[in-house]
Amino acid sequence: IDYNVRPRPKRDLSAVEAVLREFPPESLPPSDRPYIGLARPYAAAGQPAQARRYLTVARESDGRLWNPPIRVVRASEGDVLEAEGNFQGALESFQEAARLPGANFCRDCVYFDVGRLFDRMNQPDSALAAYERAVNAKGLGSNKGRELAPTLRRLGELYEARGERERAKEYYSRFVALWRDADSDLQPAVQDVKARLAQLAAEPKP
Repeated sequence: IDYNVRPRPKRDLSAVEAVLREFPPESLPPSDRPYIGLARPYAAAGQPAQARRYLTVARESDGRLWNPPIRVVRASEGDVLEAEGNFQGALESFQEAARLPGANFCRDCVYFDVGRLFDRMNQPDSALAAYERAVNAKGLGSNKGRELAPTLRRLGELYEARGERERAKEYYSRFVALWRDADSDLQPAVQDVKARLAQLAAEPKP
């Protein structure tokens, strides 16, 4: 969560690598080796080859997770495919993940990823629908901490671009309320959205 939300260079995985040096996965019991979980930050950091390697090792270590696949497996494969530039393949993986069982990875969390892929593929209507489902779902778990605030902001931007000012203000306001007491390095984003809200409020109604 810290890695994904903080405004820092996304290739900096020094904190992850420090933990891996202290606790090498190979030194842990096989069932505790976090290979699948490691794929996501490496994919997000633009290191798809390493992310793919972790998925491969995970499958070799415990192929039962792939037969049949569980939600976290397909979601992690989506992360890696996205990092590899295969947006359509990634989208299909995330959409399949939403249909699969997997109590350790909430179903509606996947729609943050579905929305992001539609966004990157320049399909704003589909992105809006997926983002709406994600941010208004209950029980989002850890994904709520990682994805909710940036997605609220993005929803505001998308609705503003469509000229739907009231919807834009709604999501911008939710973003500001969520991060009003955020750490100092996150406050520039809050101030930017506050400025957007002020501008929308000052504009005459159509």
